[in-house]
Amino acid sequence: MPIPGRSPMPPPPSRIAFVILGAFFGFLGVHNFYIGRVKQGLTQLLITLLSLGIFSIVSSVWAIIDICTITQDAYGRYLT
Repeated sequence: MPIPGRSPMPPPPSRIAFVILGAFFGFLGVHNFYIGRVKQGLTQLLITLLSLGIFSIVSSVWAIIDICTITQDAYGRYLT
């Protein structure tokens, strides 16, 4: 039963959307923002932007590792 005055929790994020975002925009950390991991997403974004794209390969490898290992969002819900 929902608590009065609070909105219900949104459905868990899609695994397919997470993988697609990570594959195409992983160097910007978009996939981490999608699942609620804001600190990691911001770190990847800053690595890419502050290095003027020179270290975007680091963020891209990080994104590939994320795609292969992450199974839950920031709230502990499994990706569907």
